[in-house]
Amino acid sequence: MLHRTLFLTILIFSYFGIFSQAMAQQLTEDEFVTYSRNSSFIKEFQVPVDDFGLRGITTDTLGNVWFHHSTSKASEIFKFVPETSQFTKYAIEEKTQTSDAIISLSGGQLVYDKDRNAIWFTDARINSIGKLHVESNDIDLYRIPTPDAGPMGLVLSPDNNTLWFAELNGNKIASLDFLSSKITEYTLKENSGPTFLVFNNEGFLWVTMSYSNSVLKINLDDLVSHGKSPITELKLPKGDMFSPFGIVVIEENSFEKLVISDHGSSRVIVSDVSSNLNSYSSYWTSQSSKYPQTLPGQIVTDESGNVYFPQHGGNKISKLDIKTGKVTEYDIPTGSLSTVVYLAIDQKGKKIWFTEVLSNKIGYLDTTIHLPIDVKTSSNSIKIQEKNTTQILDVWIENDNVPSPILTNDVKLSLVGMTHLGIKGITYNIDPERIDLSEIPEIHSKISIVAQDKIKPGVYNIMLQVTAEEESDKDLKVSVLHPLEISVEIPETKVMQDSEKQSNELDIFPEIKLKDVIQTIAISVAIGLSAFIVLRRIKLARDKNKNRSESFTS
Repeated sequence: MLHRTLFLTILIFSYFGIFSQAMAQQLTEDEFVTYSRNSSFIKEFQVPVDDFGLRGITTDTLGNVWFHHSTSKASEIFKFVPETSQFTKYAIEEKTQTSDAIISLSGGQLVYDKDRNAIWFTDARINSIGKLHVESNDIDLYRIPTPDAGPMGLVLSPDNNTLWFAELNGNKIASLDFLSSKITEYTLKENSGPTFLVFNNEGFLWVTMSYSNSVLKINLDDLVSHGKSPITELKLPKGDMFSPFGIVVIEENSFEKLVISDHGSSRVIVSDVSSNLNSYSSYWTSQSSKYPQTLPGQIVTDESGNVYFPQHGGNKISKLDIKTGKVTEYDIPTGSLSTVVYLAIDQKGKKIWFTEVLSNKIGYLDTTIHLPIDVKTSSNSIKIQEKNTTQILDVWIENDNVPSPILTNDVKLSLVGMTHLGIKGITYNIDPERIDLSEIPEIHSKISIVAQDKIKPGVYNIMLQVTAEEESDKDLKVSVLHPLEISVEIPETKVMQDSEKQSNELDIFPEIKLKDVIQTIAISVAIGLSAFIVLRRIKLARDKNKNRSESFTS
């Protein structure tokens, strides 16, 4: 028997060999960018570059936007002034120090340091941490001791005396002390893929581990002072797996919550910090019409506790209201896949800025524009204790009639989420599923849910999706997703258990699920450009690597 972790490790590294050759072929924008529309919620700006390579983004106290651009031969920091739409480029004059694959996988990240009026950034191409002085425009570079480290996320320490960063390829976290300019590295386990970092109020450092499907909780006092390894590795309970990517800590009612994006699926996970991921809720996005998963990316939060994240495969910007659990989605005007992975919130909390890899654009979501639609339900939980028995949920869709740039005359209702593959194990009917709110402030609808024979006991999170069209372009949609919980309390029959056991005995790798493979590939390639770009390139490259592929599968 081949253990799941070993198999997925082989898969990643074998995959990267083909990945490098696939990405070496020239990508063309029109393969995935087939339209550019006008949105009332999102505004975009074309960046004056010819090659793909837009990465992380941040803003300063004056509202200026800073972002990273890197190819295999050059990298630079751009400054954008929204009031004048002016771009200024600051070239990083250093020779390339690593491979194309590491450059593609490690997205250059930025953070604004208010105390020093500086932009700190990671640059995988030159294997360094950089500091751009905003006043003088000078750039200082700090070489990372580990070669090919693949620096990724970075965060300022609570006392603002240290910069912590993740080494995606080096499987380490590291700190840059501002007083001594010394970088200290701390080794993590092999093939773990540390990605993004965040501090909570107690001073613990939390790190997403994209390749090992876990999150680290680190006591830095013990780590720095005693050289110990006071590290707690947290995973989801058995039966669930994720590819943690973006991470923030927010406070609600004096309790801290972790919000983590699952970049191998279509959800973000919210969990009390104290639960150590033993209990959590999944907030699903709407399903992509073109791709199997929406791949939520980096996460940012505003002062009100709202969480924002891009959908890498869904081509949307999303807002999660932690207090209500409602998710609001906005179509990105350029698509069908502009490839948005990284974003930032401006200092006033009114604009969510992001970079678009495949369109060479930056853009922002205006968070001040009102949405008139709200959703209420007779209950947020549905209990199923018998199969083939209909459960009824009453729903009220409301329009507050405050002026907004969306059309309310043809609003659509549906259910999404529940599993990594969408709605499974139940059938449902919504009556009516299309409503006209243009002249009526509230419309009542009913959802009928029936459990199928093969549904397993457990608690499932689903989302009631309410979708309207933008007034400026009906092809652009805005959706509000209301969270619901389905509790299935039907015992599994012996027939079901025997059937599942027989299925596992016929599996070559009984510990490996298709979802594992999908998620591992997704996180392995999504950081660079897009899983779907690379999968297409792999198909072309496979013919040139036939012998190698046959050797792997055997």
